[in-house]
Amino acid sequence: MGETLTKNIEVVRGTPHFVAETEEALSRLRELPLPVQVVLRALQHFADKASDSADIYITYYDSNTYLRVATKKSVFLFEQTHENTYLLYFERQRGATEIIKKVLIHCDEETAKKIVKVLYSVFEDAVENGNIDVRPVVELFCIEAQQQPQPQ
Repeated sequence: MGETLTKNIEVVRGTPHFVAETEEALSRLRELPLPVQVVLRALQHFADKASDSADIYITYYDSNTYLRVATKKSVFLFEQTHENTYLLYFERQRGATEIIKKVLIHCDEETAKKIVKVLYSVFEDAVENGNIDVRPVVELFCIEAQQQPQPQ
């Protein structure tokens, strides 16, 4: 008779982790531009869901400046609403409570394409690898905010 092999298989669930700069950004979250705050909360949420083996769907169209990251009960969305106006939207459920955060961003199409490309890369990394790194988003929105004309 043949030998029976028994293998102990240990399932290790990956846990999301913040890069050091993102941990620092969390400590001063309220000082960051509102779009960065929304993105950071969404990144945390979807990285946690991915570590719990939730089904996460990412739909990305850079030609249409569109990104949607979703589970059954949560959605992050970046899409055009009007000419030069884009919606950054995050909705999730916590028990019976629905939490909605949204920001309208006014920019040209070229800037919107940069935004959606950066958002896609950070969400993909958070979902696939558990890396929560908001630095590219901070750099993008802080630079864009500095380039806006200041009221006189």
